[in-house]
Amino acid sequence: MFSSIRARLIITYVVIVLLVMFLVNVFLLNLLENYHLGYQKDVLSQAGRLVADFSHDALLEDPDFVALSSLAEDFSRQIGARVMIVNHNNVVVGDSVRVEGLIGSLLEREEITQAFEEGEGYSIQRSSQTNQWVMQVAVPVYEGGNPRGAVFISYSLSTIYEMLEDIRNILIYTTLMALVLVGSLGSVFAQKITRPIKALTQVIRETAEGNLDQNIKVINNDEMGQLAVQFNTMMARLREMTRRLQDTIQEVSTERNKLTAILTNMIDGVIAVDADGKLILANPVAENIFNFEAEKNMGKSLKETNIDYQLDRYFIKVWKDKRETSGELTWSDQVFKVTVAPVLGQDKELYGSVAVLQDITSMRKLEQKQREFIADVSHELRTPLSSVNLLVKNMLDYDLVKEEGEEFLRDIDAEIERLNLLVQDILDLTRMESLKGRVNQKKTDLKKVFDDTLVRMSPRAERNQLELTWDIPEFPPLLVNEDQIKQVLINLVDNAIKYTPEGGWLKVEGEDQGEEILIKVKDTGPGIPEEDQDRIFERFYRVDKTRSREMGGTGLGLAICREIITAHGGGIWLESKEGYGTSFLFTLPKKSNEKGYTKTAE
Repeated sequence: MFSSIRARLIITYVVIVLLVMFLVNVFLLNLLENYHLGYQKDVLSQAGRLVADFSHDALLEDPDFVALSSLAEDFSRQIGARVMIVNHNNVVVGDSVRVEGLIGSLLEREEITQAFEEGEGYSIQRSSQTNQWVMQVAVPVYEGGNPRGAVFISYSLSTIYEMLEDIRNILIYTTLMALVLVGSLGSVFAQKITRPIKALTQVIRETAEGNLDQNIKVINNDEMGQLAVQFNTMMARLREMTRRLQDTIQEVSTERNKLTAILTNMIDGVIAVDADGKLILANPVAENIFNFEAEKNMGKSLKETNIDYQLDRYFIKVWKDKRETSGELTWSDQVFKVTVAPVLGQDKELYGSVAVLQDITSMRKLEQKQREFIADVSHELRTPLSSVNLLVKNMLDYDLVKEEGEEFLRDIDAEIERLNLLVQDILDLTRMESLKGRVNQKKTDLKKVFDDTLVRMSPRAERNQLELTWDIPEFPPLLVNEDQIKQVLINLVDNAIKYTPEGGWLKVEGEDQGEEILIKVKDTGPGIPEEDQDRIFERFYRVDKTRSREMGGTGLGLAICREIITAHGGGIWLESKEGYGTSFLFTLPKKSNEKGYTKTAE
């Protein structure tokens, strides 16, 4: 009932008028009461003094009762009050009311005592006889500065209070009429105020229901009119924004349909997760690879689906590093190249990750056949190369050729040695690839392995006039293949010695990074051009082919390093700027699993 603005406005008007009229009534009645009582007191006081003056001579040792009573009656008729005269002993010697036995009696009143002491006595009391309010005034009669008696006047206030009661009733009636008038006028004014509010409410309600073709009619230029203008402006902007939003939604829907068609018809599997690792997308190829239904697994973590844990570990690495990572995954006799990229916002916040799985099974089978062919050829070449090498050495040792042919034999011997190294590297690389990441591991003190290896390589660095230093901290024992890790370090340091000019330096550093250890091999060599850095770990790839052959390189050392580090679950990469040296870095995780991979999804 009182929840509407109109009702609250009317109630407010009524309460304000009621409060004002109440305050006016209280103030006016008090003012009138005080005025009339004060006026009546002055009248009685003056009358008392006149009676005192006229009764002065009659108040002798033997007062004239008849004369004093007549005097009291005369003044009583004039002022409409009872007048009594007493001597200094409070004995009544005159009274305007002839009551038998009262003349000569003792009249003990506080007002008379107060008059003798203070010059005038005054009080207002309710009469016990008439139950009416009575004003009583006492005025002393002096003779030579001494009181000889007093005039006591008693006046009934019934007339004054009856008048005040009439005034109070008039004010009450006036208040009621004012309330009725204010209620009526307030209702009219409130309706005028609330009508545009109701119209605005109705328009907003229809707008909330989806009808945006709404405007409010502007009648006045007051606050409500300005509100209507602003609302109409807002609705126009809202309609424009809605139109743009619908166009955007249509475009997004079209692009989504295109993307869905692309994902559906892709030959590669695609899986996407959000920042919490929950599945948000998987195309049909990915469903077929892992034999699961994407729709039933949306919002689940990869662990809760049928997706291999090896894929989950790639996502974990991306979440940790916030950069793209890639590798291979074997699932149900199929081999997939996995590329996982982060989805980052403008503030570099990770919103999710996307994995693309490319089936490279046929390519890997072809490579396996190539490796088998290379291994077979290499094995077949080892025996004749060894025989030819032995014959050449025998011819040189026993001087079986003339001096002018000795130089040719030494060239033949060097080339045969290079071919032997090439064959050995091919066999090592083939063996590493055939292991498919499975390596024999044991707990190893890497600091001791690195220190021993670098001590043995120091003389070679000194022969090339290079400074070789290292700083390897104490690491906890790691499960690794000691010979393979040693081979990685030898290959990297050997390359640095080969390509660093005289007077340069090499430094090997180690760092414990918590879940893994980091090894860095830095040199002051010529650096590697940026266009060659992506292919530096490929087999037989050389940056400077002529110089590499002169230094006896086979082009397989870095490929072997990558296979070894990958088999241990680590990573290997380089940082280089042409003309400013090169740093090769590799990591080894501290944890290992039964398959030989040391980085597992947890």
